[in-house]
Amino acid sequence: NNFNIIVENKDTYQAIPTTEHAICIFGSGHAATRIKTLLPWITTTPHIIYWGDIDADGLEILSELRQTGITCDSILMDSTAYKTYEPYGTKLDTKKQPLKTRDPKPTPGLTQHERNLYEQLCTGKNTTYLRIEQERIPINDAMKYSTTNTNGTQHTTNRTPVRNHNE
Repeated sequence: NNFNIIVENKDTYQAIPTTEHAICIFGSGHAATRIKTLLPWITTTPHIIYWGDIDADGLEILSELRQTGITCDSILMDSTAYKTYEPYGTKLDTKKQPLKTRDPKPTPGLTQHERNLYEQLCTGKNTTYLRIEQERIPINDAMKYSTTNTNGTQHTTNRTPVRNHNE
């Protein structure tokens, strides 16, 4: 029942509760693509999860991470999550400038559903906001997804901290 969750943002990393047999890794945006080199043992864990912002950059990072050879599932990075958390969306970037639409890039690491959302977020088609930051999504909602095995059973949690504190 071991799993690793890679998160895009520092605030989310710090908010993730400790979970038995799990490690939370701060991906630091596009730096997540170096994880396999820095933590080669990660590919030996049975379940890897990636959770990033619901925006074009977050989905590009997910694609790039998978292209490094890390097989991972994403959580809260699909159309259902977008619709659910749309009220938390923003039209501004991290520098408080208006987000701009852009041409979609090739993203061979995305599933078709992820790619569809990526294209919507790049073009602005059928979207109100181009970004929903992961730290705006309630941590308890994310933990429901991340602590469920593929067979539907729950991982158990404890108070033993197990984290990679390197930034």
